[in-house]
Amino acid sequence: MVRIAFVATLLVGASVAGAQARVTIPVPTRVGGTARALQLEGFLYRPRGTGPFPVVVLNHGSAAGAPKESWPAARLAEYFVQHNMVVVVPMRRGRGHSEGVSLESEERNCDPTSWRPGLDAAFADLTAAIDYARHVAGADSTRVLLAGVSRGGFLSVAYAARGARRSSITGVVNWVGAWVAQRDDRCPRDFNEISFTEFGGDARAPMLWLYADNDPYNDATSIEKYARAFRAAGGKVQFVMCRTVPANGHSLPDYPELWRNTTDAYLASIGFARR
Repeated sequence: MVRIAFVATLLVGASVAGAQARVTIPVPTRVGGTARALQLEGFLYRPRGTGPFPVVVLNHGSAAGAPKESWPAARLAEYFVQHNMVVVVPMRRGRGHSEGVSLESEERNCDPTSWRPGLDAAFADLTAAIDYARHVAGADSTRVLLAGVSRGGFLSVAYAARGARRSSITGVVNWVGAWVAQRDDRCPRDFNEISFTEFGGDARAPMLWLYADNDPYNDATSIEKYARAFRAAGGKVQFVMCRTVPANGHSLPDYPELWRNTTDAYLASIGFARR
C-alpha cells in the first residue's frame, strides 16, 4: 500500500508571483513492480472565507522545450478565485519540479495511437489533483470545474469525457485546446478531430471553448471542425472564435478582456456566479 501525504508549503516572497501556496500532490504508481507515490509540484489558491467553495483544476499546456519551467498560472487562477473558487494547478509528471518522466511527446507523429501513453499518464495526474482537492479545507470536491490552456484545454475536455472522476465534473473551460499542432504536423488523420469526436459522445458536462483564428498551431478551419465534430457526437459546447487577439491566437488566455464576460456568463449558467 502506498502511504499518501498531502503537503502545502506557504510561498515566501515573489518566487511564484501571486501564488498562495506551493503544494505536493501524490500520484499512486508502480515503479519496477513496487508501489510508491510520485510527487507532483502544484500551486493552490483559495478565496477568503470558510466555504464550501467549488474547485477548479487548471491544466497547463506542453513544455514547449522548457520542461523544468513551472506554470503557476497566477493570473488565470486569480480570475477563478474572484468567483469564490479554490484553484489547484498541478504540474504533470516531468514538468517543473514534479517527479517522473513525461510521456507527453512533442515530436511530430501521425500515428494516432502513439499519443495514448502520454494522455493516460496525464489522466492519472489529473485524478490525483482532484483527489488532492478533497483534503483542502473549504473545498467542495463534488463540484469540479476543469480548465486548461492548449494541451491542458484538450486534457480538460478529454477527462470530462473519460476520466476516473468525471462524475464530479460540473463544467470545462477550454482555452485554445489541442493535443497536437495539426497546422505543423499536417497529418492525414487529425488526432485532435478524431479525439474530439470520440469525447463528444461521452462528455456530459456543458463546456465553454475559447479559441482564436490566428493560432499558429491549429488553423481556424480545423478548430471549427473540432467544435462541430464534438457537438455532432453529442457534446454540449458553447464555442467562441475570437478574431482580435493582439498577439498570435494561441496567446488568447493572456487577454482576459476578450473572454471575461463570456466566461462570467458561462460560470453563472453552471452555478458558479461571481459573488
